[in-house]
Amino acid sequence: MSPPGVQQLLPLVEQLRPLYVDVAQGQQAFIPPVAEVQRMVQNYYNVKRTLLVRFGSDSLDQTPQISLWLQNGALIREGMDLTILGLHGDHLRPLRQPVPEVPSDLREYAGRGGDLLSQLAVMA
Repeated sequence: MSPPGVQQLLPLVEQLRPLYVDVAQGQQAFIPPVAEVQRMVQNYYNVKRTLLVRFGSDSLDQTPQISLWLQNGALIREGMDLTILGLHGDHLRPLRQPVPEVPSDLREYAGRGGDLLSQLAVMA
């Protein structure tokens, strides 16, 4: 890996250090107090471009607090590109993606391909 590539990875490694320490000390669950999350975000988060996704029906949403923490962080007070994207649904939405409608001719060709594979399997 080239030195510029290593330099790009260093901020990530620095942000993961507290996690490594917790795991090394036997931590098995990640349920930190809000004050600890705020401290970690403000002291360790060092990413210039950040996207926060806020879901309209999410009872767990903490986007406003996290946004403030990021904007007041010690590492990136100015020059941070922070975007907040609002989407319908809740925090489980990414797991429930709609299944696209497959055109009928494509379904027909897929069926033929399955039949061909079945015949080949019988011959083998």
